[in-house]
Amino acid sequence: MHCPWELRADIQMNSQEPISSPLSQTASDLEDIPFVPPAMSIEVISKENLELTMTKSCLDVLTNLGKAFQSAVKEGPKRPKSVSPYIVQNDTGLLVTLLLNKGPFQVQDAKEGEGVNQVVLQSGARVGLCLEKPEDLTVNILTSGTTSEKNKVTEKFLTVRVSEMKDCELELPVVRADKRYFSLNHRGESKDAWGLVSDVT
Repeated sequence: MHCPWELRADIQMNSQEPISSPLSQTASDLEDIPFVPPAMSIEVISKENLELTMTKSCLDVLTNLGKAFQSAVKEGPKRPKSVSPYIVQNDTGLLVTLLLNKGPFQVQDAKEGEGVNQVVLQSGARVGLCLEKPEDLTVNILTSGTTSEKNKVTEKFLTVRVSEMKDCELELPVVRADKRYFSLNHRGESKDAWGLVSDVT
C-alpha cells in the first residue's frame, strides 16, 4: 500500500509563569529546580522515508553548480571596468596613428610608469584615452562675481597622423563638442580633395 510522504511540524507555546526564586529554597531543593522552558517549541517529524530518484543528468547539473559556486567564492566580485573619459573612433577608412607623445593624453589601460607614445588605429578601431595629468577642477570666484583667468578652459589637442600620406599631421581640438573639417592637402585619382572630419561629442 502506497503511503504519501508527509512532513509534520508541531508548534507548542509554553507557559510563561515565573519560577520561584531559588534564594527562598533550601540547599536540597535547589537541585530539583528545572530550567526555564522556551517560549515556543517546534518539532518537525516525518514517519516515512522520502525516496528520490537521481539521474546521471541531475548529478552532472549539481556537480557543475557546485563547481560554479566554488569558483565564484574564490574569485570574488569582479571590479567594474573603468570608463575612459575620451574615446577615439577611427571611421576614416584609412590607417591613423595617434601621436600621444605630442599631447596631454595617455592610453586609459596603460600600467603606471608604462608610457605609450603612439597608437595605430585601423579603420573601425577605437581606443580609450585619459589625461596624463588630472586637471584641477576647482573654481575660484572673484569679488566681482567672475571667475579668475586660471579657471578658463584650456584647449587640448590630439595629434594624429594619416599613415598613407607623407608628413600629414593634424592637431585636433577636443575640449569642446564640435565638428570640424581639416584638409589633408591630397587629391585622389579623380582629382577630388581629401579631408578629415573631426566630430567631438
